[in-house]
Amino acid sequence: MTASRIELRRAVGRALQQVRREGRLSLDDVEQASDAEGMRITRSHLSRVENGQADLALPRFLCLMRAVGEPPGAVVDGLAALFDKKGDDAPALERRGFEALAAADPDAAARAFRAAARTSVRPLPRPTLEAWAEAEAALGRWSACAQALQLAIGPLKRAEPALGLLLAAAQLGARKPGLAAALARAAAERAPRPARLIEALALLAGEGDDAREAEAALGAAEDAADGPLELVGGLARAEALRRLGRPEEARRLAARAALSPDRTIRAGARVAAARALADGRRAAAALRLLVEARTLARAAGAPDLVARSHRAAEEIHRRLGNIEESARAARAARAVSRRNLADGRAPAELPLASLYRVLAGREHRPT
Repeated sequence: MTASRIELRRAVGRALQQVRREGRLSLDDVEQASDAEGMRITRSHLSRVENGQADLALPRFLCLMRAVGEPPGAVVDGLAALFDKKGDDAPALERRGFEALAAADPDAAARAFRAAARTSVRPLPRPTLEAWAEAEAALGRWSACAQALQLAIGPLKRAEPALGLLLAAAQLGARKPGLAAALARAAAERAPRPARLIEALALLAGEGDDAREAEAALGAAEDAADGPLELVGGLARAEALRRLGRPEEARRLAARAALSPDRTIRAGARVAAARALADGRRAAAALRLLVEARTLARAAGAPDLVARSHRAAEEIHRRLGNIEESARAARAARAVSRRNLADGRAPAELPLASLYRVLAGREHRPT
């Protein structure tokens, strides 16, 4: 076996081991999970792969990544530097990431930043980590976003309010509402409005039915303002009001958010308005809005909103007794959700992508 083949095998093994350990999974855990995915990878074979003593065929590699809950790119991007003909170093990869983010290509940006992190012998600078987190957030990869932000905050865990709020939003997407609420409270003194919004979203994302408390936390004071943060707050409050059986109030708030110049907010507003209309027994109007929402969501690169609109359509058709249409919408929702999960995107029922964009801004350039 040539030296390059040995080097590649070891690099693949190290990358797989890192992904497994980041997910806090033992070798036995992965064996059981891969068996459930339909292609058992024994702990002994995986151990040999991780130690660079065995290869892993492509079907087993894909099964392994599904088993550990990560996209294949979590390993592939880490190996990119080995095959980069340009021989890019970490600074060059960082620049490529910033350029991709400025060109509204978060997928390319995230790949470049991940490769930079694995190539660099030093920790990435904070502006790069924040830009990396924004790229992951744009893709709905909230766990990866949270990891990048935690690296930006550093080992002392003393985040300034702006960074702490971004991390709180990411933890909401990563399905850790309790942690998100705690982070928001820590930043509440210097940033009360976004902190209150994140706390309310955490209540809506929790296991208990806390819609009443969330609606009270948001309050009626936001109704008078039409800034981006207030519009996202309006979407959150619309969801709370809908759950409380007040669909017309929910629809009015969603209609206001639908005037936003941000396509993600507009798409989310149409989904919220459609669900409120359906609760108000106006199914035909709701279904038309959901078609508009899907068009906007696709243009905005928000596949989680596409999946949400299909799920809302499924529910409406089921209420109407349209079994065939309901099944078709359910299949479409599952297909989008499967693609999202394969790409590491977590399902989100709340306007988290819009919230993150508002909190982070859109201007990111290397310093």
